Amino acid sequence: MSNADFWESEATRQPWFASRSTPSEPENTTADSTVPNLSTTLTQLRAIATALVPVEAALAYLSTLREPATLETRVRQTSENTSVESFRASTRDYLDELDEIERQLQGGEGETVELWKQLQATHNGIRIKQRSVEALFWHLASGATGERSGLHASIAQMRDRTLQNEAEMQYSDIERLARQLPTEALSHQAVDLFSDAGQATLGLMLEIEQRQRVIERLILDDRSVPVAITVLSIVYAVGVVGFIVLFVWLWGDGFLVESLGDRKLPVVGVPWPVLAWSLFGSLAAIVYRFIHCPFRRLGETAKWMWMRPIQGILFGGASYLIVEAGLSVLVDRIGAETPLPLADPTILVLSFLVGFSDRLADTVFRFAER
Repeated sequence: MSNADFWESEATRQPWFASRSTPSEPENTTADSTVPNLSTTLTQLRAIATALVPVEAALAYLSTLREPATLETRVRQTSENTSVESFRASTRDYLDELDEIERQLQGGEGETVELWKQLQATHNGIRIKQRSVEALFWHLASGATGERSGLHASIAQMRDRTLQNEAEMQYSDIERLARQLPTEALSHQAVDLFSDAGQATLGLMLEIEQRQRVIERLILDDRSVPVAITVLSIVYAVGVVGFIVLFVWLWGDGFLVESLGDRKLPVVGVPWPVLAWSLFGSLAAIVYRFIHCPFRRLGETAKWMWMRPIQGILFGGASYLIVEAGLSVLVDRIGAETPLPLADPTILVLSFLVGFSDRLADTVFRFAER
């Protein structure tokens, strides 16, 4: 028998259930005819009270997930007070009352009318609780089918591609689950919370909110930097500054060059100031990344720190050779092996930018392919 059927059943139409007032002794009522009805009503009320426990716990947890709060507060909220066991205590009093009535009924310790009176009081309490649970369900259901444009916009603004991809996967699952909700029935409050369909709807609503909590945690992770990465970044920045100071101190006489052609390295044929400025560009790119878009994983940070300078030196040297070859094609011959004096600062700036920007390096290489 469903809950709706029980509240319209024969037991609830007995004189003892007619009002909250003290019932009168029914005429021609015998123990044999009353006890079975009382036992049946006890069983039905116990089943309803027991069914209320997980539903109330799920709704309380859903209400906690929906509670307005800052992003960091929402992520750190726990569900310690919303477990089934904690909410079983709120219904335990009604179950204890039903157990006591059943014990008196089986032991013949009380009058049947008194037991009916006790049962009516317990029935009223369970009925009130059921109505409050249903009211909470409809309150929470009103926002289950709403749009989540703000959440989607926050995902689009995430800087870490790995975290963003995971958040987009969770958001796709939320959209899939939202399409399974009985939107029409929810809008007309035509869902029986304690039926199979109602339980399935509540499960969908809860899963949607849980997946949204996962997305919020990913967004918060994207906005925060782990302590280990922060410490590593500071140490690396200090090392970079020390390296530049040492470089200027030891090789300051050739740092600002008059001619790049006189300082070419053997074998590779690239002036060492070009490689130095490409290295500086790479170091500047690392510092820029730490400030504006830091990594969230220590392995990626270490790889970026070690490989980005090497990449900048290689790209800077290759870009210099490409520019020199282009000038050789455009100009018949410029001096012995020295380009125009005004071209030296331009080449150094280009080397710095190539070391700093991957896009500029790609542009230079695409130009060489033509």
